[in-house]
Amino acid sequence: MKKSLLTLSLVVFVLFGAGCATSRVHDYATATTRPIVAPMNDSLEGYNRTIDVVDEQLKRRAMTPIACVWKFLLPQVVRDSVEHFVTNLGYPLNLISHLLGGQFGYAWRDTQRFGINTTVGVLGLMDPATNKYGLFEIKGGFGRTFSKWGIGQGPYLELPILGGASTRDHVGTLFDGVLNPLGYFLPQEVTLAITGVKGVNYYSIMEPTLSQLYLTSEYHYEKMRLFMHYAEALYDEEYKFDENSTDWDADDSLGYMAFAPQSPMVLHCGRTRTLKISGIGKVNYSRWLVKNSQKLVIILPGLGSHRQDNSVLAFAERLNREGVSVAALSSTFTPDFFKQLDSDRPSGYLPEDAKVLARILPAIKTDVARSGWVAKEQQVALLGYSIGALNTLFLAASEQDGRLAPNLEIDHYVAINPPASALDSTALLDTFFDIPEKKWGEEREARVRDVILRIGAFIAHNYNNPTATKMPLTRDESLFLIGMNMRMNLATCQMAQQKRHNTGIFKEDVNAFASRNALFAEAMNYGFSDYIAKVVLPWYRTHGFENATQESMTRECTIPAIADKLRNNSRITIIHNENDPIITKEQADWFKRELGATIFPRGGHLGNMAVPDYLKNAVKKLME
Repeated sequence: MKKSLLTLSLVVFVLFGAGCATSRVHDYATATTRPIVAPMNDSLEGYNRTIDVVDEQLKRRAMTPIACVWKFLLPQVVRDSVEHFVTNLGYPLNLISHLLGGQFGYAWRDTQRFGINTTVGVLGLMDPATNKYGLFEIKGGFGRTFSKWGIGQGPYLELPILGGASTRDHVGTLFDGVLNPLGYFLPQEVTLAITGVKGVNYYSIMEPTLSQLYLTSEYHYEKMRLFMHYAEALYDEEYKFDENSTDWDADDSLGYMAFAPQSPMVLHCGRTRTLKISGIGKVNYSRWLVKNSQKLVIILPGLGSHRQDNSVLAFAERLNREGVSVAALSSTFTPDFFKQLDSDRPSGYLPEDAKVLARILPAIKTDVARSGWVAKEQQVALLGYSIGALNTLFLAASEQDGRLAPNLEIDHYVAINPPASALDSTALLDTFFDIPEKKWGEEREARVRDVILRIGAFIAHNYNNPTATKMPLTRDESLFLIGMNMRMNLATCQMAQQKRHNTGIFKEDVNAFASRNALFAEAMNYGFSDYIAKVVLPWYRTHGFENATQESMTRECTIPAIADKLRNNSRITIIHNENDPIITKEQADWFKRELGATIFPRGGHLGNMAVPDYLKNAVKKLME
């Protein structure tokens, strides 16, 4: 059996290890987008995407329930002990792989860790090597050994259960199984049991992240491939950075990355409901209900955010602890929001978006009331942040009008970091994404790659609290990352919109399956300004807005355009940060002077949401 596995692994390595990219991705990729849309060879795309569909169903329908039962039966302390134990048993394999890779320092570290954890750690059930002596584990395995031998990643390869990785790493996993010394000293049944327990326990750790990826991203394949490439590149290059450099001046906005729930189980505590609304279509929303709660908070998240993103989960967790029920919609700028609507109207024109939301919110309130969980008479607050905050304020203005949203009946509106102008702020995101092209010259491709590696190394080294440790990025680099994230959201949004109603803006087939990488690469070249000019404006001109211009739409999607309907409304709370990069100092002053906004001195755009005092302030406003 072991001989056949070894032979198979060698055949796979020979067949796939030297593959070359043949897709049309490079026809569209630029120096800025290449590290994002073509991070590694994906010449097996058709096969990979097929397996990805199968693998997603296997994990969601089989592995996730097993992981949830595992976590229910075993307390966290027991699961941690299991993880420590199986990790300690991996010492022989780590030792051999590090020795073969010429990493003798790591091999000595492995030996120290094994000795300490086996003795002081009671046969490896605890990890004093890490917790007491600072000897963090440096993972081994033959994938890393092959890397040290100079063998490249090879094509991206998806396998059922194992997921996506480079061909090199998958072959390395086969070698790990065949050449693990434990397999030669322990009975096969014991080895299989250890492998099974290790696999289930590891998946139970990874399950919340994977489940969230599958639930929140219709185009998760591209994100997973990007992550796997750079995760492997970090140890290929043993990437390091000077964390004490005086160059680092990252924008405060990146603190938003730390805004996440304390418990990963919040994801599974929520329930998804689908509403059928006459004249609107089908709409999905998520809810986290508290028995007999007196208040419901409905969340409208930021641009491209899903109703089960970390930010929504963090708010749901905190508000549930306060006895408040929560419901959440995805951003109007996500496939989850618009793909089941009756109209093919593109999102982005706020007055019309508000009319749709004004029909959806009362339906959510009614559905929650029928659940039997909440009090019959309950207060309803609307919480929006970023573009969701703009939606919130336009809804407040619509309710004030009386004709546009007669059944809305919201008791309190809370808007966190609303842009002053929707279209101007998205155009600004285009300039963030264009920073490499405008400022980094011939080095832009290498520097984009370096920025992604550096932020990956930052996270990998457990500096996972951006509010406590300064991120190793310049201000331009941090703004580019914000622009990159928003451009990826825009690309996936446009791909879904064009698949639903093809207006011919893309050269690639929007219904393609086996060659979707090329479509993604093409879509990444279309900015928000292109989207408004080529998608939003033409649609409205043919649907009753013949005289619409980009200038008129820009003007109508601003807060000053609705300011008269917001002034002196005691039910509206606006929270802003003075150094938000998508508003000016003058606009921040205007928000405070004209609309009574609370202005914090720092935080960038949503960057202090993870700061306890800031979040406490926001929750306090919701509880009033």
